[in-house]
Amino acid sequence: MRGTFIFSFQLSGWVGRSIVIILFLISIYSWTIILKKFLLFRRARRATRRFLAISPLGGSELSLFSKEPQRVRRFVHSPLFTLYRKGCATLSSQLKGESKKISFSEIEEIRSLLETGATRELSSLESSLVVLATTTTLSPFLGLLGTIWGILKAFLGMGLEGSAGIETVAPGIAEALITTVVGLSVAIPALVFYNYFINHLKNFANELESFNSEFISFLKRHYLE
Repeated sequence: MRGTFIFSFQLSGWVGRSIVIILFLISIYSWTIILKKFLLFRRARRATRRFLAISPLGGSELSLFSKEPQRVRRFVHSPLFTLYRKGCATLSSQLKGESKKISFSEIEEIRSLLETGATRELSSLESSLVVLATTTTLSPFLGLLGTIWGILKAFLGMGLEGSAGIETVAPGIAEALITTVVGLSVAIPALVFYNYFINHLKNFANELESFNSEFISFLKRHYLE
């Protein structure tokens, strides 16, 4: 297979070779994003599971775990914990006197903060996914461009030589096929992982929305004056 690829690349003209090189560079970039995003999503999922396992909204008070840095470190990659920490910090700044109660407008302020934070967390997880989406669309078209050019080259060769011998059409056909194969080889993994990440992103969005609702309900039960 490797020998076939190299031989086809050698038979190709400058157009086919340029397309293959461009697709190769796109593939390296997309795989870099895939690996980074895979590790990012895995860390976020594991940290979120650890955070939810401690039932942060199961007691009667909120805590930032400020006295337990080792424990906090286990949750820092979780989008839910990021919102939880921001909500707790805002609540702490709002609590005044000995009543330990806040008004409805202050709760709504925290709700707005959590919604903004959720949007920011999702945007961070979603960043660079547009590159994978573009790769899935662009790569087949680049491959198709090489295919058309190779077939055109083969027909021109037959016209100029006046024959359809293998030595006449081989370079054009090789150019057509190699660009098609490389284009699909780049697009298919990008499409698979793009759908994989989008599915996990939707799950995170649902978890963030649910957690924000639970957080606000918790505040209303225990801190609303």
